[in-house]
Amino acid sequence: MKRILTLALTLVVILTAVSVTVFAAADSTAEYANTKPKIDGVIDDVWATTAKQESTFKGDKDGEGISGYTSLLWDEEYIYYLAVVKDATLLQAGKGASTDSVDLWISETYSDSEGYPKDSDYHLCLTPYGTSHYYIGNKSSTEAVQFESKITGDSYVIEARMKWYDPSVAKTGSVIGYNVSFNNDIDGDAKRDSWISWQPYDGRPYWADTKALNKVELVGEKVIVVETTAAAKAAAKAPAAAAQTFDFTSIALIAMAAAGISLTAAKKRR
Repeated sequence: MKRILTLALTLVVILTAVSVTVFAAADSTAEYANTKPKIDGVIDDVWATTAKQESTFKGDKDGEGISGYTSLLWDEEYIYYLAVVKDATLLQAGKGASTDSVDLWISETYSDSEGYPKDSDYHLCLTPYGTSHYYIGNKSSTEAVQFESKITGDSYVIEARMKWYDPSVAKTGSVIGYNVSFNNDIDGDAKRDSWISWQPYDGRPYWADTKALNKVELVGEKVIVVETTAAAKAAAKAPAAAAQTFDFTSIALIAMAAAGISLTAAKKRR
């Protein structure tokens, strides 16, 4: 018995260690989108259900004039991106990374490779002015992405969605490679002056190698809603039928009366 208890405790310790290791392996999470976000540059309520990737690493010029975060959602068909950015100098000058923009770096299978060798390894550069740009990874990604932006004062929102290049990834527990960086043209010369990133650089060129990307775990699951028919709803609202009861007193009186009649009939026959 003592040996069995020892083995059981050892198993619990191992499983706990494994679960902690798996949890610690992910730098962030992306929630399942039971409500699909509308791609219109307006933040839907469903975005509140998932994690934020705050860009706190300050690159050139100490990240002057820009701050922001992204959030990710997923389902069996798409991966969804939300970028919320504050930029004190929105200029609408230049294209791609040379102006105000959001860089999304993705490796769907976390390929851990030199470069961005697979179709499912790609880069998206999206601007609040409705333009996209490509300079590394899958060239077709800027054609496949669907996105909308909305500018309000010194801030902008970008919502985007991409079909999975590898649909086998779209399941709870998968880990993708991901990073986001924000670019800022301060003086309107169509050149990037400052930038920030979610992932610290630390000598790791995430813009060149997928092995340098942070890890995001897909979590949550699809909620199945069972539709109730009109007939079933009506039946549920109808008052319950009264339970049938027997009046034993009445039955006894009827029995006694029947017995009395039988007795009288018997006496008459005598």
